Parts: sequence; structure tokens; C-alpha cells
Amino acid sequence: MIRIPIGGSDFSTRPYTYNDYPLDDETLSNFTLAEEDTSMKIPMIKAIQEIRKEELKIIASTCYADYHVRFIEEYEKLDIKIWAITTTNRPTGGIIPDKNINSLGWFPADLGRWLAINLGPTLRSSRYNKTLIFAVDDELHMLDWYLHGMQKADKTVMKYIDGIAVHYYSSSSSPSLLLDSIKKKYKKTILGTQACEGSTGWDSTTVKIGSWERAARYIRSIVDDMNHHSVGWMDFNLFLDKNGGPNWAGNYVDAPILIYPDKDEFIKQPMFYALAHFTKFIPKGSQRITIVTKSIVEITNLSFVTPEGNILIILYNSKSRTVNVHVRLSSKRYIEVIIEKETIKTIEINPNESILCKVQC
Repeated sequence: MIRIPIGGSDFSTRPYTYNDYPLDDETLSNFTLAEEDTSMKIPMIKAIQEIRKEELKIIASTCYADYHVRFIEEYEKLDIKIWAITTTNRPTGGIIPDKNINSLGWFPADLGRWLAINLGPTLRSSRYNKTLIFAVDDELHMLDWYLHGMQKADKTVMKYIDGIAVHYYSSSSSPSLLLDSIKKKYKKTILGTQACEGSTGWDSTTVKIGSWERAARYIRSIVDDMNHHSVGWMDFNLFLDKNGGPNWAGNYVDAPILIYPDKDEFIKQPMFYALAHFTKFIPKGSQRITIVTKSIVEITNLSFVTPEGNILIILYNSKSRTVNVHVRLSSKRYIEVIIEKETIKTIEINPNESILCKVQC
């Protein structure tokens, strides 16, 4: 799954759109993909498609109804299917701007009316009517305010919403409770669409090489989100340079992979290896299951049944001591896993065999 910007973002080397000129061109007569698409984004997507072979889900973000459709159309010409779009990236960014970045502010009522009257009908009446629409695409504590206000502004808006996009950054002390509440109230698919470290005001360093603490926060976030209805979790930038860019607006952040082009080198951060436990070992089509814990010493865990029928368990020991975990498959069958302090391990079990396949990275 890939999330790409429609046009430029702050992590572009320059601010741009696909229809900069002529000004006020409502017909989008000069809509043209940028060099960044033809020279960088599209070749990379093509390379991924060659390796992946299976369907690559691409979710794209910007704003404006016809603009969305024209983007989907241009990428289709190059045999790239856009699986979903979001209503815009971080609608609060243009209301309470904290940085000079590409953003468009939406109050909930305005966003609801625009989606119900413009974007929804435009997309559904086009030949791209199977493209999904994910709403809000902002921080967790903003979701209910937006969704409630959108519904209040236009009661038909929910029929155009296929899912709810949420970001990693949250001021809530109980993110899992908020996700449960959103799922129960709106009954829509929830997808994590953006995450990074080093972006908050209390981060002493934007890029922190070798930081286990940042990897641990990724682990906790993914486990919590997916145990509470999120169907996926997406990193912001898989790789950046040593400064956390390029970023024309100076909005630098950290990344799982840091690239040093002058040395023709790259390094993989602890965040990369944390992500690997989820991206490498959970196959597409897996279904989340719940582990019943019968011990007062609880280990953070996330579990799935894979399409092959195997049980996949990701275990994270955040404690400063080694913990022995018994995974009981039945009243008479169990396996013992030793998890060292501050360690994440993934195990895969074939419940029909007595063999345990243990995977660790």
C-alpha cells in the first residue's frame, strides 16, 4: 500500500500543482503531470509493480473534485490504478497553520457539503466510481468533530464515505478508546495514513540515528491501532536524507531509512526493523484475532490467522527484564517463547503440526 500526494507536498523540493497556470482555470485546461511524477514517482511505482506482481493499493491525497478525477485519469493512462483518495490531507492545516506547508483548511460543515455536493457525485458518476473515498485524513482527536459536523451539514455525506483516514499524531491519552468509539459510531473502515517521528515541538532532534525509543513508539501505535479496528498503518516517508528532507518548507522529520547520496550509502533505522515485523510477516488477507491473556504480566501482542490458516503472533516486551511467554493452543498444547527485554518477536504457528516456525528480525 502506498500513499502519494496529488501534486506537490512539503516533502517536495518545490511547491507545485498540476494546473498552476493560467490562473483561475476552472476547466483545468492545462492539467499536466509534473516532472516529479514522470521522472520519479511513476518510475518508482512501476518498479514496485514489477517486484510486487499482486495488486498495489495506492491512496492519493489533495482536494477539489474535478482535480481528483483528472489525476486518476492521468495515472490510468500510464497503467497505474488509484485504489482510493482522501478528502484532503490534514484539513486543520489551513485553519490553524503551524507551518508554511501545502495545505487547505476545511471546517467540518464546509468539508461535508463539498464532499456531498461535489466530490462524491463527481467521482461516483465518473468511470472511476470504484475508487474509494477516505474522509478527514487528520489526527485522531479531530475525527469525531469533523465527521459529526460533516453529517450535520449534509445528511447524505456518509453514503460517499468508504472509510476514515487517521494520522499517527494525537494528543489523546486513550487512542484505542477513541478508535473504538469512532468505529462504533460511524461503522466505517479505519485506515492509518500517516506517521513519523521527530515532528513534534518536544522532539529535541528531528533525525535521531539508531533510536530504539522511536521504533518502540511505532510498534505500540501499530499494535494499538490494529487491535482497535484499523485495517492498516502507513509510514509518512519510508526514506529521507540525513536532515529529514528534502523539504522545501523546512518541515523535516525522521524516517526508517536515511540516504546519503554523496556517499552512495543508506542506513536502516530501528524503525525499519520494527515495521518489518508487520510488513514482512502479515500476508495480505490475514484476519486479526484476539489472544486471551491469563497472566497479570501482560505482553503487548497482535495476532492474525493467515490465509493459509497459520497463527501469526507479534509479541513486544517493553519491560527491562526477560519474560517467558506460554502460548497455549489447547488444553494440552502450548509453546514457550523467551522474549528478551525491550524486544519484539514474531512467531508463526501451524496449528495442525507440532512444528513451530519462529521468525525474528
